Amino acid sequence: MLTSIEIIALIVILIGAIKIIVIALNPKGWLKVAQTIYSKPIITAILSIILGSITLKFLLQELNIVHIFAVMLFFVFIIALGISSQSEFILKLAEKSLSKNVIKKSWLSILVWIILSAWVLYEIFY
Repeated sequence: MLTSIEIIALIVILIGAIKIIVIALNPKGWLKVAQTIYSKPIITAILSIILGSITLKFLLQELNIVHIFAVMLFFVFIIALGISSQSEFILKLAEKSLSKNVIKKSWLSILVWIILSAWVLYEIFY
């Protein structure tokens, strides 16, 4: 029987394989997926909070929040590797998105980061 972490890992592999296949066969096909996901940002945010919470619940059955944050650093480097080939575009996007309204637009994700970071600090130092 698979553990929750093994199931989560298989989901990541499945999504990654589907993405690679779609991009290899029809790059604009993946654009349609992205447009569908991000065309309704409020729904995407709500689903992300729900699915993220469910995933976190399962991860916490076998790991603690400090382990999860350590794994996130590894994933940051994997993402950086992936977007490094698009650095010119990423820099232009960053320049446009880092406006005066960035805090106002990103308040929910910032709040989640603050809460989770405080939790990690608590676990490490108390």
